[in-house]
Amino acid sequence: MSEQNQPSTPALLENASLEELVQFPGRFSFDAAMALLQRLSGNRPLSEIVRFRTPPGLVTPNRDILNIEPQPDGTFDVWTSFGTMTGHDGILPRPYSALVDEEHRSRSPALSSFLDMLAQRPRIQFADAGTKYSAHSFAPTSTENKNERLLARVLFALTGFHSSDMVQRGQIDPRYLLYFSGLFATQPRSAERLRTILEEWMGTAITINQFSGQWISVPPQQQSQLPNASGGQFSQLGVDAIIGSHSWDLNARIEIQIGPLSLKDYRNFLPHGMYFTLLKSLIRIFIDDEVTCVLRLGLKKEDVPDFQFNSIHLGRDSWVPQKSKQKQDLFDTIIPISARD
Repeated sequence: MSEQNQPSTPALLENASLEELVQFPGRFSFDAAMALLQRLSGNRPLSEIVRFRTPPGLVTPNRDILNIEPQPDGTFDVWTSFGTMTGHDGILPRPYSALVDEEHRSRSPALSSFLDMLAQRPRIQFADAGTKYSAHSFAPTSTENKNERLLARVLFALTGFHSSDMVQRGQIDPRYLLYFSGLFATQPRSAERLRTILEEWMGTAITINQFSGQWISVPPQQQSQLPNASGGQFSQLGVDAIIGSHSWDLNARIEIQIGPLSLKDYRNFLPHGMYFTLLKSLIRIFIDDEVTCVLRLGLKKEDVPDFQFNSIHLGRDSWVPQKSKQKQDLFDTIIPISARD
């Protein structure tokens, strides 16, 4: 799995997003940037966390946000060139822009700050409207606020989660559910759609065997018996007769093959790894609990670790040493995915 595609916990994801927003503000649309800042500030009103600034000059901008400066008090100075009093998109006559530029050259930002104060409220209202009606801002607030937004509730309902309690019981970040809501809402759910979800999230090859099969235990009262004086079943060979206490059922189990992965990613998806719980929840939300599911993790041949007694898990990341180098990727690790709690 590449570094760009590896899954992240919500905290790591938000910290990385903020860092990218500050360093590369041009990669974000205005609405997406405002939604991210609001989420990072605990869903406080934008009027409390954002102070809009207007850059000097009349240069035509090539992006929505020119610069973002985090402040020690947890607020952000956001430099934009639209919705302003002066500058490229200013509503005041051009001489006012020239006067502001002259004040900036004199290192006197008082006039510019005063005009930004006058424009602050309408710009905040514009930002609030953008975050209110943009789908990407619904996920983080849909399970935290009592007044859930309508579109988020509709998308959750389409995926089978009719209330915030059901979302929380799913043990998965609501943003993943909303991002994949189109695939979750489609019925019947198919292996191809599950493969699409996992490949999009993990960034590696996924193969799903729908007919992996397993032995099913047959209760004694349902086992075939030869007729005798005390009873018995007159079963027909090849029709309904079963020899023994177990029956092979091709439809009873599916196998999800992941990889091959690097050693770091491989260990992250083991039962005690960083991303195993999220992976299990994502699969179990999509698959019926009545179907047994197993993971087959693959490890790249060049990443097979040396056998060391003090740093291995038997049956997970340890292999018997060989004289020659590994010639093919390993897909030896099989992990059952239990039903949802």
